[in-house]
Amino acid sequence: MSLLANRYRPKLFKEVTGQGHIPSILLNQVKNRNITNSYIFKGPKGSGKTTSARILAKAINCLSPIDGEPCLQCENCKSIENNTSIDIYELDAASNNGIDNIREIIDSIRYAPSNLKYKVYIIDEAHRLSAQAADAFLKTLEEPPSYVVFILATTDANQLPATIRSRCQLFDFRRIAVEDILTRLKHINLLEKGDLEEKSLMLIAKLADGALRDAVSLLEKVISSNKKSYEDIVELLGVASNEICLKITEKLINKKSDEAVEEFYTIIKSGKSIEIFINDLMTTFRNIMLIKCGADTNIIAMNENYIKKVQYFAKQINFENIFEIIDILQDAESKLRKTSQVSILVEMTLIKISRLNRNKQINSDFPNDLEDIEIEEIEINSINNNIANNNIEEKGNNILLDQIRTNIVNYLKNKTNPNLVYISNIINNSAFKEDFDENIIRISVAISTNKKENDYAIDYLKEFETSENYIKREIISAFSKNNINTQFEIVIE
Repeated sequence: MSLLANRYRPKLFKEVTGQGHIPSILLNQVKNRNITNSYIFKGPKGSGKTTSARILAKAINCLSPIDGEPCLQCENCKSIENNTSIDIYELDAASNNGIDNIREIIDSIRYAPSNLKYKVYIIDEAHRLSAQAADAFLKTLEEPPSYVVFILATTDANQLPATIRSRCQLFDFRRIAVEDILTRLKHINLLEKGDLEEKSLMLIAKLADGALRDAVSLLEKVISSNKKSYEDIVELLGVASNEICLKITEKLINKKSDEAVEEFYTIIKSGKSIEIFINDLMTTFRNIMLIKCGADTNIIAMNENYIKKVQYFAKQINFENIFEIIDILQDAESKLRKTSQVSILVEMTLIKISRLNRNKQINSDFPNDLEDIEIEEIEINSINNNIANNNIEEKGNNILLDQIRTNIVNYLKNKTNPNLVYISNIINNSAFKEDFDENIIRISVAISTNKKENDYAIDYLKEFETSENYIKREIISAFSKNNINTQFEIVIE
């Protein structure tokens, strides 16, 4: 823990930030001497679980409590505050989660406290206890001595056995609101003479993601750097690196995997942690998701330029793709800890994301007044005599072309692949033209190029070249259903 975080760590219930009724309930329990033998403090990191556990340990052992609060002056309070009391036992179950660690606790509770009223056992990350350790601990919870208090701190109470949860009083610590963190940062900034602007403190509060401890650590980093301007602090805290994430996000959405990988290598060259990059990229898509669902931009801890770009990206991608991308990035994040080939893993991840199907239906996004029309032409070169010049003339040009269009559209719409359904919508809203001299049927597709919401359509049409063989097979099948055995090629002009 940083020096500032330790110096300004709450020592009284009233100093606990952003936890609503929890401090007052614990205070009343101390005042009324209604102490429970076992508690579970659950909540996200940095929300005050362990801090509250230590305050409770002081309060129930204080020799001169003041309206339920510890006096901080008596011998008991000082020994607990200085971590010198042998009756206060803290266990980090993240690294000490075996049955031997629990047996040590079981052995020690047989003896009464040496100096305090209560022996207090604070088990941090309690959900990390092994199955054998949890079973052994359960027997102790069933009939604990009256002088023992267990406090289990955890970020995931659901991973604790139900038999343990049912024997404990549960307190649900919440993520601390940005406004509450900002208030605390202002107080510390004033006392430490940091002279930071409020918008800089707000940036720190947002970046902390609900963890006051992390916010104070970031504040200490900024104060120690002697940087005062908002721009310098943005760069110091690594927010400027999000520009690279935005560039890569744009490349991924536009399916430019080669360019995304090239941008990734600028991160490697800069020496930035790959784990942090994956987390930042996941945060970017999380922000796109929030903006797309209509969330307030205030909950995004970034500058105005970043938010504008995220708002633009939110229009280019649908929720299903966002969910898939976040899942892929979460999977990559977990695999990073298990592989030495991190660069290869990230490259695979970026390519996998860029190859996702874009199921977005954009027809409804087309404006009524199309401006600056760009014509993309898909040429279908007929080589079969069944669509010879004379045949078309005899049957009537418009009737045959309309029939071909209808049959192709109906066939493609019945396919399960959403890309083919998308193509059918384009074909259905396009103009067919025949060229008898060259034996070509042209499909002219009109798209508004000056509207941002139609950028996706243009990008998709450009991808016809890469999808040519598959689309060609499907349209050949569509012609076959109409008893027109034809061969042709697709060309993008």
